[in-house]
Amino acid sequence: KVFGGEVVLVRPDLNVPLKTDEDRKILIVNEYGEYVIDDTERIEVSVPTIKRLSDYGAKVVVIAHQGRPAEGDCISLKPHKRVLEDLLDRKVLFEEFYWYSAATQSMIREMKGGEIFLLDNIRKLSDDTLLPAGSLGDRIDPRKFANLPDSFPAVLGSLAYFFVNDGAPVWHRWQGSQVGFPYILNIAGLQAEKEILAFRAISADTPRPNTMLLGGEKITDYIDLAK
Repeated sequence: KVFGGEVVLVRPDLNVPLKTDEDRKILIVNEYGEYVIDDTERIEVSVPTIKRLSDYGAKVVVIAHQGRPAEGDCISLKPHKRVLEDLLDRKVLFEEFYWYSAATQSMIREMKGGEIFLLDNIRKLSDDTLLPAGSLGDRIDPRKFANLPDSFPAVLGSLAYFFVNDGAPVWHRWQGSQVGFPYILNIAGLQAEKEILAFRAISADTPRPNTMLLGGEKITDYIDLAK
């Protein structure tokens, strides 16, 4: 009843590996002219939260990213939309280049309870990055950022009542899609709850002294970090 008819922003981690050729240099394209997803695990774990909210009658607006700006894997989320539809066994609204324009806002306002709308790759927007690389002391206050009239948090935040964060692999990032909704109720999703409980168990039960390597480093950097 709490979520029924309300716009709920959901931020999962749908950033997945894409299929490449034998040299791992060229991305593989399918018969639709879309890049092919190689591993759907991250999309799969996001489904329970999205489905639960949809079943509650919420108007579910999914915000997610793929790849890094200016790199080959920073693609449209159209392939992700197809995977989500298969896993959810229901239609997912999607339009390329729809983020928070007037057309996007109109689609959100016209959504019916239970419908799911996947916005396109949020990482294509420069205002998703609140913290320039290497500038840990230059963090922008999320409240100030959310008040900027032309930012996507300001626009989307004005349409929603809840923000559900379910993307543990990107929690450490100081970005608009993570910290840009301070004026609406922030909630942990089902996958987020699993991550929190698992980390709590590990941190409580592991004998000391110990060293823990947390998210934020690529696997290729772990050896140097451990040293």
